Amino acid sequence: MKVQAPGPVTLVAGLELANGHRAITDPGAVRDLAASLAEGVAAHRAALARRLDTPVVVQFDEPSLPAALGGRLTGVTALSPVAPLDETVAEALLDTCIAAVDADVALHSCSPDLPWDLLQRSRISAVSVDASTLQAADLDAVAAFVESGRTVVLGLVPVTAPERAPSMEEVAAAAVAVTDRLGVPRSALRDRLGVSPACGLANATGQWARTAVGLARDVAEAFARDPEAI
Repeated sequence: MKVQAPGPVTLVAGLELANGHRAITDPGAVRDLAASLAEGVAAHRAALARRLDTPVVVQFDEPSLPAALGGRLTGVTALSPVAPLDETVAEALLDTCIAAVDADVALHSCSPDLPWDLLQRSRISAVSVDASTLQAADLDAVAAFVESGRTVVLGLVPVTAPERAPSMEEVAAAAVAVTDRLGVPRSALRDRLGVSPACGLANATGQWARTAVGLARDVAEAFARDPEAI
């Protein structure tokens, strides 16, 4: 089972203070909001785990992480820009939340330019990414993340119904192509790489959402049987 929440950087990037400025511009607000997020998600996860008697993992959604680090967040006016968030601050915010949750934590972002070096240093267990955003410059860092024993979930299934739905074999072949670009063994498809929809399914029809999730499941089952067979 998975519980899901905005990550600390996206949270403080999106919330406004009483003066209209983003919370990320106030270090005190950043600390308080991250601490509150960590406490709330930890309590929610623990309550579900007790009630259902099953392991519960956590996913933090961080679509704003690259923009916050790159200084691309807009201010209230052009005269009040939002300064780039320091990587060490972002790393500390993530690790604070992960430590409080006390469970495996995945970071999900469909945005390009993910800070793979930061993610490698962090305590994140898995990263879920839109595979189409991966650039050649990312590949070594992604491979290093996988080789460190952690998981990368590749978003390969369309998030809305295309004119022609891809087959399980086509999605699996796309995953194999990424694996070959990373230079990791095919066994990683069974052990350290997952397949998912490219991003969230909020705009998908119910029928396509079921189809997309089913495709990802079927690919995972095929790789579990024999990752070399695709």
